[in-house]
Amino acid sequence: METINSRRMLSLAFALVATLATSSMALAQCGGSCGSAGFGWSGGCADGHCGDASGSYFGNARSNYEQMRHDFDLVTARNDAWPLPFNCWDREAYYVVMNQQYAHGLQMAHTLTSDYFDPNTHELNRVGEMRVAWIMQNSPSAERQIYVYEDQTGPALDMRMASIRQVVDRWYGHLGPVNIASSRLNPTPIPATYQKTILDQYASGQPAPVIPIASGTKLTSSVN
Repeated sequence: METINSRRMLSLAFALVATLATSSMALAQCGGSCGSAGFGWSGGCADGHCGDASGSYFGNARSNYEQMRHDFDLVTARNDAWPLPFNCWDREAYYVVMNQQYAHGLQMAHTLTSDYFDPNTHELNRVGEMRVAWIMQNSPSAERQIYVYEDQTGPALDMRMASIRQVVDRWYGHLGPVNIASSRLNPTPIPATYQKTILDQYASGQPAPVIPIASGTKLTSSVN
């Protein structure tokens, strides 16, 4: 703290010296332009062009000094607060991207595609009802919204949204309101059958485990 105060007083002293030097140069120039009479006892120049010596020049010098002191105090306060203000800006920029990613991820998780509806009646099938139940019971109340992917248009899309509304009002109305809307964001889910096929192929391609037993050794010693 003593080091900061000493540096601040030294900077203010330099600023004051620079301001007084500027004012002295201005007065010298004015005296030269006004002739040999210079400043009279009344404070004005002999020809009346320089004005009051205690007015314009010293007034400007005082204004410049106050502005320099204000700028110095501002820079000092910013340096003392570093890096807190910049951390706030960086944190805000980070959360802008993160919130957008979270919103898109939540929308994809709450989007129902044709796999959740009967292809003929466009009503929710058993898997669709379970998906609606999961959304209603686990999603935050402030972000409880169900989307229907627009892979069907016209009456089919309206029938799907009406089916969701019917299930929600019948079984989950006590959990609060929910908004149902259409979406063009394709969640592109990976079917469970496809995942099982990949895992089965990976397991079948692995060699059978073999315990390496060197010649002339016993099984127990190799395992140990």
